[in-house]
Amino acid sequence: MADKENIVKILLKHQEDYARLFRAYKDLQDLQLIQRCNHIFYSDTEWEYYNRNLVEKLQQNFKDLFDIHITAKHPEQEHLKEKINPYYLAFVLGEEL
Repeated sequence: MADKENIVKILLKHQEDYARLFRAYKDLQDLQLIQRCNHIFYSDTEWEYYNRNLVEKLQQNFKDLFDIHITAKHPEQEHLKEKINPYYLAFVLGEEL
């Protein structure tokens, strides 16, 4: 429990930087979802494969964006990259994902 409280304190202390990270992730997610809507699927298997790859790309993109927006400015917070995800970040910041 103490670890989660410390993470929330860090996120709120650097709320502007984390909000910038969240907005960059949200923009990227929206772009990828638009590309998905414009894609033609010829089978359910292709659709499932595409969706699984989309999720994996979004997870990696979040880590890459974390490095750009957070680790570059606050290197001591690099360990949070593995502990938080976009959904948790949205919850703490009061944003919608």
